[in-house]
Amino acid sequence: MKSKLLSTTRTSVIYFHLSQKNFSYVHGASSIKFVTDTIGQLVDKSAEKYGSTESCVDVRNNVRLTFEQVHSQATELASGLLALGFKPGDRLGIWGPNSAQWQITSLAACKAGLIMVDLNPAYQSQEILNCIKKVNVKGIVADETFKTQNYYNLVKAVLPEIGETAASTPIASKQCPYFTHLIIDSEKSLNGAFRLKDVAQSGNRESLDVIDKVLTTTQPDDGCLIQFTSGTTGFPKAAFLSHFNIVNNSNIGGRRLNFHKNHQRIAVQVPYFHVFGHVYGILTNLLFGSTLINASPTFEGEATMNILDKEKVTSIYGTPTMHADIVHRASQLSEDERRRKFATVDYTISGGASISRQLMKALQETLYLKKAVCAYGMTETSPATFLALLNEKDEEHCYNTVGHIMDHVEATELASGLLALGFKPGDRLGIWGPNSAQWQITSLAACKAGLIMVGVYGTPTMYVDVLAKASRLSEEERREKFKSLEFTVSGGASISPDLLRNIREVLGLHRSMQVYGMTETSPVTFLHPADNEVCRNTAHTVGKVLEHTEVRYIVEKLKSRNTAHTVGNVLEHIEVKVVDSDNRMVPYGQQGELCNYVHGASSIKFVTDTIGQLVDKSAEKYGSTESCVDVRNNVRLTFEQVHSQATELASGLLALGFKPGDRLGIWGPNSAQWQITSLAACKAGLIMIHRVCIQVPFFHIYGHVIGILGSLSSGTTLVVPSPSFNPDASLVAFEKERCTGVYGTPTMYVDVLAKASRLSEEERREKFKSLEFTVSGGASISPDLLRNIREVLGLHRSMGTTGFPKAAFLSHFNIVNNSNIGGRRLNFHKNHQRIAVQVPYFHVFGHVYGILTNLLFGSTLINASPTFEGEATMNILDKEKVTSIYGTPTMHADIVHRASQLSEDERRRKFATVDYTISGGASISRQLMKALQETLYLKKAVCAYGMTETSPATFLALLDEKDEEHCYNTVGYIMDHIEAKVVDHNNRIVPFGTPGELLIRGHCNMLGYWEDEQKTKETIGPDRWLRTGLAKVVDHNNRIVPFGTPGELLIRGHCNMLGYWEDEQKTKETIGPDRWLRTGLG
Repeated sequence: MKSKLLSTTRTSVIYFHLSQKNFSYVHGASSIKFVTDTIGQLVDKSAEKYGSTESCVDVRNNVRLTFEQVHSQATELASGLLALGFKPGDRLGIWGPNSAQWQITSLAACKAGLIMVDLNPAYQSQEILNCIKKVNVKGIVADETFKTQNYYNLVKAVLPEIGETAASTPIASKQCPYFTHLIIDSEKSLNGAFRLKDVAQSGNRESLDVIDKVLTTTQPDDGCLIQFTSGTTGFPKAAFLSHFNIVNNSNIGGRRLNFHKNHQRIAVQVPYFHVFGHVYGILTNLLFGSTLINASPTFEGEATMNILDKEKVTSIYGTPTMHADIVHRASQLSEDERRRKFATVDYTISGGASISRQLMKALQETLYLKKAVCAYGMTETSPATFLALLNEKDEEHCYNTVGHIMDHVEATELASGLLALGFKPGDRLGIWGPNSAQWQITSLAACKAGLIMVGVYGTPTMYVDVLAKASRLSEEERREKFKSLEFTVSGGASISPDLLRNIREVLGLHRSMQVYGMTETSPVTFLHPADNEVCRNTAHTVGKVLEHTEVRYIVEKLKSRNTAHTVGNVLEHIEVKVVDSDNRMVPYGQQGELCNYVHGASSIKFVTDTIGQLVDKSAEKYGSTESCVDVRNNVRLTFEQVHSQATELASGLLALGFKPGDRLGIWGPNSAQWQITSLAACKAGLIMIHRVCIQVPFFHIYGHVIGILGSLSSGTTLVVPSPSFNPDASLVAFEKERCTGVYGTPTMYVDVLAKASRLSEEERREKFKSLEFTVSGGASISPDLLRNIREVLGLHRSMGTTGFPKAAFLSHFNIVNNSNIGGRRLNFHKNHQRIAVQVPYFHVFGHVYGILTNLLFGSTLINASPTFEGEATMNILDKEKVTSIYGTPTMHADIVHRASQLSEDERRRKFATVDYTISGGASISRQLMKALQETLYLKKAVCAYGMTETSPATFLALLDEKDEEHCYNTVGYIMDHIEAKVVDHNNRIVPFGTPGELLIRGHCNMLGYWEDEQKTKETIGPDRWLRTGLAKVVDHNNRIVPFGTPGELLIRGHCNMLGYWEDEQKTKETIGPDRWLRTGLG
């Protein structure tokens, strides 16, 4: 993929990756870890870390506070609010201009577990009433007056009960029954209001205990801030942001600005009620110990100029108009005065609107700055999604772009939003207004969507001017002048219904549109008909954090590479978390220990190619390299031949009447034809359906992903050991191969039991002595059959699926990226692999790590037999120069048994080229892991951990793991860009070492269960955590340790399927809005 600039206009240039589809997409991969502290916890930590360092300077009110003092005053006020009757989860409005008190009140709200509601100090009575009603505000903390605003009177005007209520008494309002407390920062005693200083002094021991409880129980994903946005029709929208959202946006943005390296003294000109000031002011103060300097309550250029040298300011926050004012004032000074005034100022950070090239240059040249930095984002994305780099060398990039995408964020463009709105190629779209980022983005989006740009795009004030002039024309003149005009698009400020109506009537239009989020500079802007319900196309936006946030997915990784007693590493770009039964993250430990949460941060970029595109690319890249070897059918195919045959079959399927989106079932054991058919389906745009059979065949996703896909991407060879189910052969294998487990369908077990029941008890005991468990699937299994399996085979554990199998719906993005990240961890991108694929392609393991890694890395897949046959596998190892062997633990145990019958010389010759075995599908014992490495002379025996719903791998061992105990006692490390957590039955994160249910979040999570919305909802919650149903333990080194108590594993990441085919209910039960996929495993 090549990177290309969307445009050269300063305000709208963003770097996007262009795929073969000319699809504008960019992903900010990063190794920066997410912060899981809540704001309340950060208040305590900042006081401990920065202590007597100056935290804030309020020049107008002559207040200077250290971090210790801020902590003390915030805790005191939090205690008072709780004593007054506020409870965690209540909404508290903060209404007034910037001040030290604003900062303390916001932090007090977080310490008390309240949800902050940032209110614009310019709001009038009706606007404040709307905010109170919209989010059920329980109380407001406000200044008494500011400039022309009298906040007490403004509230009293819409809630007259205030004037009829005694001072320091809760309000009882019929109009807003939930609003009970108006708290005014005043010395006066006002009817219906509490004095702020009285509230701060009213705390008690009980309320302090509540604060302690809040700090230990509040989750990072809990909401903490309601931020009202502007730029839409009618009243502002209330964006609900979590601790995780804004803390990580602040942390990642601050690190890009080097706040973690150098102490900052920041002149904050932007308001705290705006998300820019709140997140990059108050939160960077807590995270990095920076000092916030408020020269004045609201912006005053002269006040800012006065404090620059006195307060030794290092950075200045502002909007373009604020910076323009500073440049103008600075230009009135002599050069010596300017150099003295700006001697300590290194940077200006600009946001809130577009900034021109001329102003960027003027800032650097006039103020002698190291860098003028611009940010790009919106309230809904917490806020920044693009931010300039301090070390950018290319001057043109500095002046002509709004920066680079933030780490862990994905972005795509507007065209799809227009099409989703109902526009069709050939429709006309009006664009009108001065040069701006949005103008350019909208015009480019219109072109990409095939629209014809006619009509008008402008702000409400522009339309007022146009209408004034148009109204002077006759009706006939207006009809002629506006005859080609079909649409108007308005943005940049709130537009009244009357103005919209006038636009239609005067200009003779049928449709007028409103732009949603224009002033918040989103790279994905959505339009909606002004008369209809707002179109919120948020499918590709998550807006969780700057880095590690993608517009499609959140990508996270475990904090540690220590794997002892774990089930493996989460794959890159996958999230995992552990929750309790209420889907709440639980703490890692008690009394201040870290919470049981891990994140696989990674700099690996996501792959946006579809499988069909990978078929073409692999043929170009690997050409005559051997792609697959089908031993039983004596077939050898190169990548060019696979491409040719897959393309030919795809063409034939389409000619037969198949259409893109149709479902095509692939039914049979592993073979070269299975591989070709699956690739043909993708090239034709069909959706593959796999049917699972015993012995993990290629048609299963396990065999398909790990085998066929791995072969395609890495040039490995897939080996299939045996053909199809045979009860007599199974009975022989149980004893001869010392099988420890069995996979099968209920009918297969019926056949096995019929034959086993003819044996004596002693014969059965001997034949099944190594058998530890059976796993049944594919159909409903009765309790009687399960009981018979245990009794006849002498087992302690038998597992069966309830009802019919669920259909997990996976996307190209899910399985391609799972394959790519897993393959890279296995070094498939460095060394050509010839993979003996023993697992079935119909299983997600074989499909993703077989067929897809084959495409991605040019590996060769070797199928020794259609289904697993240990002897067949042994026969091809040296002949085919196999480098890796895929299998389940029972398959590997069979190979170890056969190898142990050979002399040492024979074994060394047979396994001379084999470096690794990769195991999945079931738990693998410590003894088997050691036997594999010692008997087969391997470099490494690798284990993977995952499930179909997570595409499949979420944990995978490291090849360079040095600690032997970690290798034998865990299943590896969390995969890159995946989050995991372990929770108790109340959905709270449990301490390290405590058993609980494993939850996963990341790009890996499926779309859902096909046509099963209920099951999807049960499995994947609104926060996109996927409940695995697996009971696991996470230790202090962020490793998952297998554990036997009930619990469920959740997965999130690129690996997760799109969903269950035509089963929305099941998809919703399995994958929640937060993309966490419930595995149902435990």
